[in-house]
Amino acid sequence: KVRPSLPPPGASAQEVASWWSSLSDDDKQWMINQHPDVIGNLEGVDYTSRNQANRIMLPRLKEQAEDELEAYRKKAGWFKTPAEAKEIKRLEDRVKALNEIDKTLKRESDGVPRYLMQLDPSGPNILAAVSQNNPDDADHIGVIVPGMTTSVAGNGKGGSILDYDDHARVMRESAERAAGHGQKVAMVSFFGYDAPPGVIRASNTDMAQAGAKKLSSFLTGIDASREHGAGDAHITVAAHSYGST
Repeated sequence: KVRPSLPPPGASAQEVASWWSSLSDDDKQWMINQHPDVIGNLEGVDYTSRNQANRIMLPRLKEQAEDELEAYRKKAGWFKTPAEAKEIKRLEDRVKALNEIDKTLKRESDGVPRYLMQLDPSGPNILAAVSQNNPDDADHIGVIVPGMTTSVAGNGKGGSILDYDDHARVMRESAERAAGHGQKVAMVSFFGYDAPPGVIRASNTDMAQAGAKKLSSFLTGIDASREHGAGDAHITVAAHSYGST
């Protein structure tokens, strides 16, 4: 059996969605198992598939992050330069971020499924997005964009992805009361950009410019995957503080 190959780098979300919808269920499952690191973050792929791929990656990334931290600590030794101390802190944050994602997903025991829509370890910090309920078939999708001092790990005052799961619950329940009878609501905590760690970095729009590209790409991905699935959703972005920039 000839298996499909991944779309070329730089393929648009629409092209990816067309490619993905042309695959058999068997080929889709094969792609998820063979390339979970790619499929989990590929805009245009449905989120049931991306969630599955990202959940394959999460324990692998946790183990990798713990090993990297351990190895760096050993190498740095007892007396650490400021640069080494900073790097250790960054590596500790990566471990903590992955643990916070894990804890957020385990909250499914409340009866509301969580979808790990994005899990991006490619930059210095872990980026992620988690939805309460399935964005593939929801009538309404809310995307919460957090502001200054937030991060997946949540070491700033702004809180972590786990803290935002509480905000998402309040907003989802409120939206469900407002929605029409039988309409489904998915509420997303979008930690897919690096937020400013403090006021100095927040005083210019550099991080917002970079974040805007990532948010735009994320929203385009939802649109594209829905075009080949349940059709258009009503999407609302709720941004807080620097997130609104």
